[in-house]
Amino acid sequence: MEQPSAPAGAAGRRRVALWAPVALYMALIFAASSVSHPPDLSTSIGDKGAHGLLYSGLAALMVRALAGGWQPFGAGIGLAAIAYSILYGATDEIHQLFVPNRTADVRDLAADAVGAAVAVVLLSMAYAVRARVRR
Repeated sequence: MEQPSAPAGAAGRRRVALWAPVALYMALIFAASSVSHPPDLSTSIGDKGAHGLLYSGLAALMVRALAGGWQPFGAGIGLAAIAYSILYGATDEIHQLFVPNRTADVRDLAADAVGAAVAVVLLSMAYAVRARVRR
């Protein structure tokens, strides 16, 4: 009997190359959310700013993975990246219910959503400008 193997061939390696950064980034968010006493961000970008920045990065990596690389993408991919980022944000807020001295906050989730949407819009605009310049 043949042993199951890791994804074989170029397609499997490509899939791993596209999705591994997403998984690692999600793990980074999970680790940061597991800290009982996070640093005070009130003097710099603030808690909501940090949420927006973190989830803009996640959404950008999601777009990259869903589109098959850093390339132009359609509305469906953009909306999926935003939706998956928001879904992960919701699970992160639930996770924080189980971390001492942390709470779930719907405003954090809103900041996650805004960050994800801004990233998708900026990426879309960047690809549109790039396409115009190349003409």
